[in-house]
Amino acid sequence: MKLPVLLYLAGFFPLAVCRGQVGESALFSVDRPKQTYALLIANETYQYTIDSFTTDVVQAIQETECFRQQLLTRYGVPKEHISFHCNTNAVQLKLAFAKLVKMASGCNGPVDLLIYYRGKYLENEKQRQLYFMPARTPGDGSLQLVNLDYFLTKLEGVAAHEITLLIDGEQPRLARKASVLKAGGSDFPILQPTLREYTHIYIAHQETKHYYPMDASSLDLPDKSPSASITDTSGPRLQILSYRLDEENLSSEATAFIQGTALDASGVYQVAINGQEAHTSPDGRFKGRISLQPGMNVLCIQAIDIHTNSRTARIRIRYNPPATGLSEPEVSLSNPPDVQLTNYAVLIGVNDYQDPALNNLTGPLRDVVRLQQVLITRYSFAANKVIVLKNPTRQEIIQTLDQLERTLTDSDNLLVYYAGHGTWDERVQKGYWLPADAHMDNTANWIRNTTISGYISGIASRNTLLISDACFSGGIFKTQVFQEDLTSSPDRSTQRSRKAMTSGSLSEVPDQSVFSELLVAELQNNTLHRLTASQLFESFKPEAVSRSSIIPQFGTLKNTGDEGGDFVFIQTNSM
Repeated sequence: MKLPVLLYLAGFFPLAVCRGQVGESALFSVDRPKQTYALLIANETYQYTIDSFTTDVVQAIQETECFRQQLLTRYGVPKEHISFHCNTNAVQLKLAFAKLVKMASGCNGPVDLLIYYRGKYLENEKQRQLYFMPARTPGDGSLQLVNLDYFLTKLEGVAAHEITLLIDGEQPRLARKASVLKAGGSDFPILQPTLREYTHIYIAHQETKHYYPMDASSLDLPDKSPSASITDTSGPRLQILSYRLDEENLSSEATAFIQGTALDASGVYQVAINGQEAHTSPDGRFKGRISLQPGMNVLCIQAIDIHTNSRTARIRIRYNPPATGLSEPEVSLSNPPDVQLTNYAVLIGVNDYQDPALNNLTGPLRDVVRLQQVLITRYSFAANKVIVLKNPTRQEIIQTLDQLERTLTDSDNLLVYYAGHGTWDERVQKGYWLPADAHMDNTANWIRNTTISGYISGIASRNTLLISDACFSGGIFKTQVFQEDLTSSPDRSTQRSRKAMTSGSLSEVPDQSVFSELLVAELQNNTLHRLTASQLFESFKPEAVSRSSIIPQFGTLKNTGDEGGDFVFIQTNSM
């Protein structure tokens, strides 16, 4: 059964398709407010300038807030059914849409969807393609457009009764004559046969102008200024109901059931528990279940609002497994098994490149020094076991890995960290690290991901963790079979492991790395005596995603000797 969907996007987008004209009265109706879900996007302030555009999107947020108020008061759409996002980047735009689709898919019976977009867009007349322009760019400054077809493809899987998409924006050399909500718009053709019967897309009428100020007098603006959520810079109000925050909680169960509330005037986008999304209800309640390790566990609960503001709470739960009745070998508490393993680390940072074609960096060596300090001062890494390679050549990196392959045994753990330039060759489907002596015009001094994974397989350490903070670092998973692995077993340090953690997938990353900043901060602030690599990743991934359009990766490198274990960071002085 099909449900109604209303989408409103406010921003700039490019279009040039022959369209019919539709009057205001025919745009949409809200006949079933309790079954209507709305997504409102207002992209007003753009980080970049494109000369061919006639104007910035003046009053986009105010106009969209006005429309939101009308949906609430005039049409009776429930507040929790309306999602309002401002000044989004490409990832946030897609996530907001995915959230709408998820809500609609979870309803019993048909729904109506309304999407309203106020902002910039581009249009390709020949290909009948429309692209939304995000207001924010990724860290590398590149422009990432979002194709309308992306949204339409997602909507094909929704049981919708009616879907309305209103595009109230600007495109190159053209400005809207008036709001699509006031003067109607042009009908945009829908190519997907399954959507044509119940989906309608309308675009505000355009006219050529050098500058087109919006006529605020034509709007039914509220008496008061837009709600504080528009300029909201604080995270949601977060309350944990099932455990106390100010003291240690005891548990005899292997899982913890977390309940609480997350409330925000602008709307809560997501609540995550150690990186795992919790189930949320429209009234702000959330719940989730997470596995516990024997001993002390620190759970990170993070609530993120639609403007990517976040708030975090941490709870401490000590899990004491019940006695099994079976005799177990005695273990000296002063010398637990995992302490007998010797930890080695190779920290590689490349700031300065010999080839002028490769830009020098400022972040890698700083991040290497910070990681070195936290490993030596907080965890069981002896200073003489931490090897730091500053601006190394290919030969220096290979010689170091050769030495480790000859000397490390099953009684050792190995952490390999790389920060510097990386690249991906689409033709041969290979990824590379670029040492200080790499040249862009030949690959002689590049280091293939397959070379790195070969060393990871060949080094006889009990556990090996690779952390790569470089462009296209996720390519390591393209040359091996990748399996995301975020489970926790009682003692994963006794099983061999070969894991990798990367700052992104096949994408560029900025010089000033959010990934490494959060990685080191989490190691510094951790209160667990034993912290697995998967727990470490879970603890900072949500904030990394909220602060950047680049999504970090964690997983198992298969065919390298992994047996299901995990690298464990052991504090020398647990808090």
